[in-house]
Amino acid sequence: MEPGWYILEYHRVDWEEPPLLRVLRGTIPPDVFEAHIKQLKQYGELVDIRTGLEQALSGKIKRPLFSLWFDDGYSSLRYYVVPILKSYGITAAVSLCSRFWRRNEVFWRFKVAALFYSGRLAAVENELRNFGWHPNSEFREFSISAFSSRFLQHLDEWTANLNGDFSPSQAMEWLETVEGIRELQREGWELCNHTSAHYPVSEPQGMDLFQEQFEECEQALQEDFQVNSLFWVLPFDRPRYRAANLLNQFYRTDDQGRYLVLVGDGWNQQENLKRRVIFRINVSAWTGRDIVKAIQRVARPGKHLIRHL
Repeated sequence: MEPGWYILEYHRVDWEEPPLLRVLRGTIPPDVFEAHIKQLKQYGELVDIRTGLEQALSGKIKRPLFSLWFDDGYSSLRYYVVPILKSYGITAAVSLCSRFWRRNEVFWRFKVAALFYSGRLAAVENELRNFGWHPNSEFREFSISAFSSRFLQHLDEWTANLNGDFSPSQAMEWLETVEGIRELQREGWELCNHTSAHYPVSEPQGMDLFQEQFEECEQALQEDFQVNSLFWVLPFDRPRYRAANLLNQFYRTDDQGRYLVLVGDGWNQQENLKRRVIFRINVSAWTGRDIVKAIQRVARPGKHLIRHL
């Protein structure tokens, strides 16, 4: 494995996977997660986000550095991830959406999952066709491409009467509260801006919300945790669908020297970090225990990836 700063992006670590989250495919069992940590330690050095950034900017990395990043702020992190990482003497970063921890808005992806899992897709198929839906489409991906205020309004109507295992509002219990995030903060975790509501602001259909979403979350981070985030983390980040003016939009919006955090399945080098762009490698339920093999299969150097932004 080549020297560089490798950031692994996770979502949720837990023994159980509720039906709605099964649709979103973001849960890793704790034993698999710890197997990843043990293997990474054999191949390189585990470091926190700030240390990894500093060393990668120096351009003097001699071996792989590995850091961990968790998106969306699931509460199971405190119960399963924090104890494991403490035993290895490291911390991680967590990407947070302000409307979720403040319980001002239900995560719209939970509504997408509820609509799919409840079997109601067929009942609203004619309405979905107005947004470009085709029965052979992959619904999770389609819903991102179809995103708009009108689509969100319809999504509210389609899922309004779902209860129990299908209830999007009850699913919000899986996300952290203010107190839970403060506990992560006390443990030394990096709190990061993931926009206020996890809309696809990196794509043309959501680009007009880019500034509003990041600035709203930034203000909430300052008010609730006294944090000025160094990292603005894109929701979704589907490389094929990124808006052509994404980086220019970021540079126009931010004048504080922050970093724009993508997925991109790449490792970080001076070339991309000097342009204030950070790449991560997505870890999904399909990755398996051999995390190094998974990294080697998908990861590309940041100096190549940055040329396509």
